Order: sequence, then C-alpha cells, then structure tokens
Amino acid sequence: MNDVNAGDRVHQARIELEAAERALDSHRQPWFERLSRHRVALLIGSGLLSSLAFATVPPRRLARVGASLFAGSASLARSPLIPLFLGALLTNMRRAHKIREALATDDSKGAQHEILLHP
Repeated sequence: MNDVNAGDRVHQARIELEAAERALDSHRQPWFERLSRHRVALLIGSGLLSSLAFATVPPRRLARVGASLFAGSASLARSPLIPLFLGALLTNMRRAHKIREALATDDSKGAQHEILLHP
C-alpha cells in the first residue's frame, strides 16, 4: 500500500517538475530570442571589452587570475564527484530534450506522461 502511495507521489512530483521546467523555459525564451538577435554585436562587444581588460590590467594580475582558475578547475577534475554530476546533467538534458520533442509534436497527454514515468 505504501508502494502505491510512493509511486503516486513520485508521479505527481514529476508532473510538478515538468510544469516548473516549462515555466522556467517560458521565462528564458524572451532572453534567448533577444540575445540571438544581437549575437554579432555581443561577440564584438565582448571582444572589445576583453581586449580593453587585457590592455589595462597588469600581466601579474592576469597571471594570478589564470593560475587560480586553472588550479580550481584542476581540483574539480580530480574530484570523484564530477563523473556523478556530469552523468546527472547529461541524463537531465536528454530527458528534457525528449520531453520538448514530445511537446513539439503535440502528442496526447498519455505519451507525455509515459516519458515522465520512464525517462
């Protein structure tokens, strides 16, 4: 009896999660469209800003920033948790892609719930 309740709770949680993902996607979409319209201007502006930073910041500071970034990335690469996080990230990305495809083809709700129940 508890298994049925747990299954129902998991099913309900997945439906709520999908609704939250759709809500976040609807908030993200206008920003994505705006940035994709001005992609060339953003690339040129970021190039000018980075060249200004490289021209004005002393090389010693740039070396310290680079060393700290590479040291942090090296310590993350040695962490045993990174494969776990990357696997979870890739799984969620694939699952979200399948759900978006199902919603784009405008399948019935049964097909959408099947994807939610069996990722």
